[in-house]
Amino acid sequence: MKICKTTDCKNEVVRAHSRANNKQFCSPECRQKHYNTVNAVRIKAVRDRLNHAKYNKYEKGKERCIICDGWYWAVCHHVANRHKISERDYKIMLGADHKKGRIPAKLKKLKREQVFENGTVKNLKKGEPTRFKKGDSRAGNYERSKETKLRLSKQFKKT
Repeated sequence: MKICKTTDCKNEVVRAHSRANNKQFCSPECRQKHYNTVNAVRIKAVRDRLNHAKYNKYEKGKERCIICDGWYWAVCHHVANRHKISERDYKIMLGADHKKGRIPAKLKKLKREQVFENGTVKNLKKGEPTRFKKGDSRAGNYERSKETKLRLSKQFKKT
């Protein structure tokens, strides 16, 4: 008497004929359930690899990831999800502004519309008390990024 190999199934394996000695599952459903759980990690890795190859091609407006050389609409989201690096650390590696977004105008427009649809625009009023005011003592000196320094040098350059 053999018990089904699926972990949560306690049914007995019934062989169709005497030569079916290698049968380990009580039904095709139990066999598929077992393979789905055993192969889930491998299946996800293959799917991710194929999707990565499919969607990281160059298009106008996409930005290149300096880690994997793929092209993405929202590169910081990609870096956080795929490479497990925070957006701030990636921007430091890139030498970019910490507070400036890195998405194209097309995506900004879409997200702007979504903010009004789902009501998160109301969060701006909640954060008003914590905003910096001119001459605020909380606004200290900090290291500027290369992008900020370049922008400021051009912005205040006297001709």
